[in-house]
Amino acid sequence: MFKNKLIFVLCAIGISLFMSSKVMAANYAPYVQRICGDDRYATAIEVSKNGWANGSEYAVLANGQNFPDALSAAPLAKKYNAPILLNPDSDLDSRVENELQRLGVKQIFIIGGPSVISDTIKNKLEGLNIKTTRLWGQNRYETSIKIAEQLNFNGQVVVVNGENFPDALSIAPIAAEKSMPIILTLPNTLPESAANYVKNNKITKTYIIGEKDVVSDNIANSFPNSERIWNSNYVYNGSSRYDTNIAVLNKFRNDLNLSNIYLASGENFPDALAGSALAAKNSSAIALVNGSLEAFTIHNDDIYNDDDIHNYDNILSIRNFSSLNKPFRVLGGTSSINDTIIGSLAISRFETDNNTTSYTDNVNSVIVDGDWVYYHKEYSMRVGDEWEIKESFLCKIKKDLTGYTVLLDTTKYNNQGSRPTGMQYYITKIENGWIYYGNTRAYFKVRIDGTENTCLGGKPDYS
Repeated sequence: MFKNKLIFVLCAIGISLFMSSKVMAANYAPYVQRICGDDRYATAIEVSKNGWANGSEYAVLANGQNFPDALSAAPLAKKYNAPILLNPDSDLDSRVENELQRLGVKQIFIIGGPSVISDTIKNKLEGLNIKTTRLWGQNRYETSIKIAEQLNFNGQVVVVNGENFPDALSIAPIAAEKSMPIILTLPNTLPESAANYVKNNKITKTYIIGEKDVVSDNIANSFPNSERIWNSNYVYNGSSRYDTNIAVLNKFRNDLNLSNIYLASGENFPDALAGSALAAKNSSAIALVNGSLEAFTIHNDDIYNDDDIHNYDNILSIRNFSSLNKPFRVLGGTSSINDTIIGSLAISRFETDNNTTSYTDNVNSVIVDGDWVYYHKEYSMRVGDEWEIKESFLCKIKKDLTGYTVLLDTTKYNNQGSRPTGMQYYITKIENGWIYYGNTRAYFKVRIDGTENTCLGGKPDYS
């Protein structure tokens, strides 16, 4: 069952973060730090300051409002040890100009044509004594090839769907680290520019990112020695961008420093795009999460939400990848990845650090309400091929990790007869001073001070 699978992924977690002028650590410190600015352009600048504190002779400039041309830029940034900065299409953002001057940039690669980054911007850069090189084609597919031609080709390429951004951003830091060009394609038709690239280069290995409806077998067969990377084992309504992201990380996990993994929103592209250069610089990768979900939880089996399920799996996998002694590196502010998602990681680390039992700890449900984080945790152990819950509790703690309180011992609610089982409980909402929680057997509410626990329906697991 899905819930039994969730109990298995219990490893503690951490994601390191180099300090920068706008690294934020107020909530969930010391387990979480954010690299962020007031908007996508400022966040990219903070990423640049974080990774290139001592400057850089090179920079890559991409449009911050539209993703297609910039999807292939990370390997170019890696080649030149350059940050990726974002800018609107018409005029040079004064903040970007200041960052270029701070870096001491002598040459900048402009990704896309004049309609993407205007000639006005190009001329302004040249007026700052910065050499400009514009890389572009008639469309996103040609632009990806123009970028590929700038790289030191080693025989390996990556092929991704050019109509959306998540798969490209999942592989971008890894492709950059391995000097693999990222070639964009249509789902069922190989663009002429890509076909010519295949013809003119001796490709020895091809990685196809995503399932068959994203990049068809027809496309895959157009490339030599192709290997498809996607989550073929997912059974709930197909794979998603998050499943593909984890499949990519699993494929290359032995080649990367995943203790330094970065988190970025999988629902929008700017933070992950700018962060891909920083992740590549640190031989790391980017994990995508849906940072807008209000609750880290799974509800009743009959009302599963696909976004909940895919996001839950991704968060659990991130725990498994990362290192105990590293804080989480989060790209973007709370509008990109909210405090609930980050709290689910931080609280799990907090529980692991404070676990004095002989059991494995698992935080399986988190909801934030004001300054408080409410969560359900379990202590379990493996018995044969199964994980058994030995103790479980409903808890709360403030975002600054003070005020830790056990509200309710839910251990007895997991009993069936004399043996604890894997029936987990999940918080579904906080409303009018009540915590609502339950599983497939019963639904409860309890006051936020832990009193008046009440069964609202179903059959509890205790007699």
